[in-house]
Amino acid sequence: MYFLMDLSGSQASDLDSLKDLSNSITDELQRLSSQFTLGFGSFVDKIAYPFASTLQNGSDYLTRHLGNMVTECANGRASCEPTYVYRHHLPLTSDSGQLREVLEDVTIRGNLDAPEATLEALLQSVVCLDVSNSR
Repeated sequence: MYFLMDLSGSQASDLDSLKDLSNSITDELQRLSSQFTLGFGSFVDKIAYPFASTLQNGSDYLTRHLGNMVTECANGRASCEPTYVYRHHLPLTSDSGQLREVLEDVTIRGNLDAPEATLEALLQSVVCLDVSNSR
């Protein structure tokens, strides 16, 4: 089972839920099959205006450096990490502890618009799983 998670600001409570439920999910998968594997990837949005803010210090020029991106956050957070289209965090593994470790390390990211990079991330996750010879 490969979890592909939207880590934009509006999904903060869903990330918390997945963290809370990860033990139950892996326990149930172990009960159903001895040959299960888990993986994890995430997405936010395209790194371009109007999907993500690239304005630096309130000025009107576009920066070409990801480190200078404005990190817009939802849910009252002061700041978030910069956005990205897709990241493959955990290849498929039978070690359920690795999923819990990865989930503890991922953070909500900033973006501006409602449409996320879902399709791009879905395509990339399929390619990554295919390249790594996962089943």
